[in-house]
Amino acid sequence: EAFLAFQKYLKSLSERGVILTVCSKNEADIAAEAVRKHPEMVLRMEDFAVFTCNWSNKADNIRAIAETLEIGVESLVFVDDNPVERQQVRGELPMIAVPEMPEDPALYVRALDRQMYFETASFTSEDQKRGSMYRNNAKRKVLKQQFSDIDFFLKDLKMEASVGAFDSQNLPRISQLINKSNQFHLTTTRYSESQIESMLESGKYEGFWVKLQDRFGDNGLISAIILEHGDDGVSKVDTWVMSCRVLARGVEDFIHNEMVAAATRRGSERLQGRYIPTKKNKLVADVYSRLGWEAITEADGEWWEIQLLEPSFRPNHIKKVSP
Repeated sequence: EAFLAFQKYLKSLSERGVILTVCSKNEADIAAEAVRKHPEMVLRMEDFAVFTCNWSNKADNIRAIAETLEIGVESLVFVDDNPVERQQVRGELPMIAVPEMPEDPALYVRALDRQMYFETASFTSEDQKRGSMYRNNAKRKVLKQQFSDIDFFLKDLKMEASVGAFDSQNLPRISQLINKSNQFHLTTTRYSESQIESMLESGKYEGFWVKLQDRFGDNGLISAIILEHGDDGVSKVDTWVMSCRVLARGVEDFIHNEMVAAATRRGSERLQGRYIPTKKNKLVADVYSRLGWEAITEADGEWWEIQLLEPSFRPNHIKKVSP
């Protein structure tokens, strides 16, 4: 009954958008069979984004799980009933949360819940689908390994993207993405929903979101962009955040084209973007360079610019569709 209650608790976390994975020292076939066939199992294989069962070092497996999910290792919580395994992971991966679990399994739920690892100020439809999104992402990585040519892989994904202006329906997810994103966040701006609404009402700012789907399913709202349009013929990228789930698929090129088109519609002659380095966003240090923007010297940080007199659009394998 204690283990059943713990599974139900984990299931409820999954339904709130917490990603569940397995990191077990076991025979993979035996463990998977128990999950699939045991009549009292609450959690099933489809509840886990990654199912890792082998006899390797658990810290190494945790690193591999984070890489598969394309999230930072520091985002993980490692729950294990073995004190030796807990201590080993704490020693090798001190950035991971490792709660001390009691010997009595009847106390597992209370021990984990009282740490408040999974409390959140908001909940969106994207959160509810997060587990399936990460499971599908793992399938994409398996498919990618079958292709020696990245272009063939991207074509085979059959990606479609829709673009829309910020609206009340998507504003909670947009604000969440802006405030939670660390790795693909070029300027580290943080805005509440009310602040975003005020910016848009000023007429100086334009915001649009991007949603992506492919042959494996819906990735949801994966990027939010806020442009500031000046009266001097210059548009600036105030905010550009994107989910790391969709990196290296040409989404950056697709968004570049959308930003160029938006700035051109406003009559701007130049589009500028700023990169503010942090400990977590080194991933995007060269994104403007890769997109063909030129570095310019400014007093307040690292700025990049592209001329719009002859707009340059980047090739990609993403089909734009109506929202």
